[in-house]
Amino acid sequence: MRRIRLSLIHLLRAYALPLCITAMLLCSAPAAHAQGCSMCRDTTAGSAPKVRAALRLAIPVLAIPAIALSMAIMSMRNSTYSIQTSVYVVYLDQIGLVGTTIGILFAAAEIASGFGALFAGRAMRLGDAQHTMLGGTALSILLIAMTPLLGGILTLLLLFQVMRGWLEGVIQPLVLSVQARAVGRHQQGAVVGLRQTGQRLTSIVIPPLMGGIADRWSVSESFFILGALMLLLCVPLALIIRRFGQPRSAGRAAGSATD
Repeated sequence: MRRIRLSLIHLLRAYALPLCITAMLLCSAPAAHAQGCSMCRDTTAGSAPKVRAALRLAIPVLAIPAIALSMAIMSMRNSTYSIQTSVYVVYLDQIGLVGTTIGILFAAAEIASGFGALFAGRAMRLGDAQHTMLGGTALSILLIAMTPLLGGILTLLLLFQVMRGWLEGVIQPLVLSVQARAVGRHQQGAVVGLRQTGQRLTSIVIPPLMGGIADRWSVSESFFILGALMLLLCVPLALIIRRFGQPRSAGRAAGSATD
């Protein structure tokens, strides 16, 4: 428990400075826009409405079903990485793995992710991209949630890391492709910003949440509890994908019948 508390303290310290800097920038932004920036030749006084206009363009993008679903899937995919870089390391340390072995497990996942990204193009052609993204994300969550059941066997830990890394490598290009096709060129920047915001949000929320669960129960149980919670969140996403996928399937069937 003491190690978990120390890990959480270090985590909060790590995020404290970026959060403070972000808050200061947000507070100073209106004043900077109102007075004009002497360091930027293109910025003129009274440009704060441009910021509000940018926000008005970014937020409605979430009303597009493909964008909203891909954002949710990408955030859930990133949650497994947040688990890996926080409580997962504490668990590996508790079962007696040394730093070199832990580093090898991380490297194996990254290598597999690189090879998985090469398979993304074929995955797009094999079936519906949204079903593939959600199925791969759910399986990735399941793989990391089952970590305590592996009994600390290095071969199994390595195998699960490779499978999860490969899946996450496939998912990310699919998400990028779906989002790029769902909006026009003038909205690509807004989509990128929203995607990064969702990833940062999960990176901030998941580690303290899982650490609190581990502190309340145990490190091993935190994998099961958070994994079950995230898998439950996949259910409404699957229902939404099924609902929005039915009209497209019907359209394809009608088009093939006409041909």
